[in-house]
Amino acid sequence: MTSKTYVITGCSSGIGKALTAQLLEGGQCVCGISRDVAKVEDFLENKSFTHFQFDLTDIDGIGELCKMMNLRAGAINGFIHSAGVEMTVPLHLIRYEKYADLFKLNTFSAFELIKFLSKKGYYVADDTSFVLISSLATQIGAQGKAIYAASKGALEGYLKPAAKELLKKGIRLNMVSPGVLKTPMNEGYFEKMSDEQQNELNGAYPLGIGLAEYVADTIRFLLSEQSKWMTAQNITLDGGNLIH
Repeated sequence: MTSKTYVITGCSSGIGKALTAQLLEGGQCVCGISRDVAKVEDFLENKSFTHFQFDLTDIDGIGELCKMMNLRAGAINGFIHSAGVEMTVPLHLIRYEKYADLFKLNTFSAFELIKFLSKKGYYVADDTSFVLISSLATQIGAQGKAIYAASKGALEGYLKPAAKELLKKGIRLNMVSPGVLKTPMNEGYFEKMSDEQQNELNGAYPLGIGLAEYVADTIRFLLSEQSKWMTAQNITLDGGNLIH
């Protein structure tokens, strides 16, 4: 079976790392984007993995990044925007500089990457799937999550009109919205919780706190032929949170 090529942002941690591992194990090629080379050392030994060290808050540099990836890897079959940062801060403490950087990474970089990766010659027509990652935070009123939820909510507003345009190019665009996961990004969040808060969180997820691999499994479905009749859809993965 001929391998396909996927671009994954945030390949050094969390969902992006889990997905990269799964795709490489399946014989696929991955162009991984992250700031930290040390965290992808295991992947560097795999000839099907190419790492691009890049800070996605450098919005103006994304065009050149895409050009470089295209020269190295050729036309791609998929793009997954897994890079992102979580912010928990009360409204009265929010500083513009902080949420501007958050939007650059979580939101604006996704827009720019899709703009360039959907250019002629950058993707395989009628065999390409793009996947964005939102969050359950857009659907619930968690305290301190307003700006983070807004950065993900902007992706949700982008989804359907962008999917309609990309459909004309033979590209499908879908989204997954996971709840709380056991990832390095959330470790500090869990450590600061009291026993009572941890019990409350666990109780909010009848199927248990999620793992990055659960989300990666769903993304692989969205990249596959099995989802060829799907576009503009947002799949919620919440461990039963919304019905608990």
